[in-house]
Amino acid sequence: MKLRSNSRFVGRILTSALVAAVAVAIAGGLLGFLAYRVEPYTARQVTLYRYSRLSTYDAYFTLRHYTEIYGSSILPVNTSLPVYLSLVEGINVSYSYRVEGADPSGSVRIEVILKHPDGWSYRYADISEGFKGRFSTSYYIDMGKTVEIMDGLCKEVGQRLYSFTLQVNTYFDHLTEVRTGSRKDHGNHTLTFSIDVTRNRVQLVSGNLRYAEPVEEKTTIYDKQYVFGLEVPTLRTLSATAVSVGTISAAILALLHTSKSAGAQPMKSFERKYRDLIVEVAHIEGNNPVEVRVASPEGLVKLARLIETPILKSSSRYVVVSKSVTYYYEETTNLSQP
Repeated sequence: MKLRSNSRFVGRILTSALVAAVAVAIAGGLLGFLAYRVEPYTARQVTLYRYSRLSTYDAYFTLRHYTEIYGSSILPVNTSLPVYLSLVEGINVSYSYRVEGADPSGSVRIEVILKHPDGWSYRYADISEGFKGRFSTSYYIDMGKTVEIMDGLCKEVGQRLYSFTLQVNTYFDHLTEVRTGSRKDHGNHTLTFSIDVTRNRVQLVSGNLRYAEPVEEKTTIYDKQYVFGLEVPTLRTLSATAVSVGTISAAILALLHTSKSAGAQPMKSFERKYRDLIVEVAHIEGNNPVEVRVASPEGLVKLARLIETPILKSSSRYVVVSKSVTYYYEETTNLSQP
């Protein structure tokens, strides 16, 4: 009876453990479902710094005298009216450069180039200055002198001067202090004038008087996501571990439970096969001093038929009683031996 009780206790433990293992696997699966519905991180763009580089020309033609057709003695270089070379004394240029939103320090170089249509050129002016914070300067281009220089150069090669290009190039090169440190900046701002001696015209043909360029740098920041107070990668790992442990444990416990059930199955088959010989009783009382345990239940069948007596069953004990000997088979004796 004690062995029988132990077997039932073990069976209950196996069943409870199996249920717990299945519950762990299911819980791990649910956690995994929640964890994989959420991205581990969310990305957002953050601006590290932002500023604008502003380069500005304030330029106008200086005329030789007041002219009725223009109503003035000066004329903006970006005018839509035709400008006659014979009326232009020179070009006054005021230039400024600054950086909004940051502190620059470096240098500015200004050059004025006279270019012939054949490709050769002459440097009329070259100015370089350092600055910190902002830069501004003014200079004057003598139109009569530029024509005189180009005409003299053309005569050196036996050509007549018909036209040329006057190009104003401003180059800036500086370090810009931003929150992340120093950034190297460089660029240029160019104005191009066409000088047509034959047609007596001067005209701004390319370049804007104001140049503005925004500069910024962004970075991507990844914010961790949480579910039930745990980081998503951690929760995914825990869910995978729970599913693995629960599944493996459930499989092992199911095998043990099946094996235990299979161990008890032969006696049930035995009872069904020989149900005409087996009588179930509440208690077996034997006065025989000799008890013999048979090796198998089939041995009891042979004895019962030989002496023509039934097989008595009480709990897990099967007994055949003769006049002097009690033969028995204990269902649990094959599981635990003293």
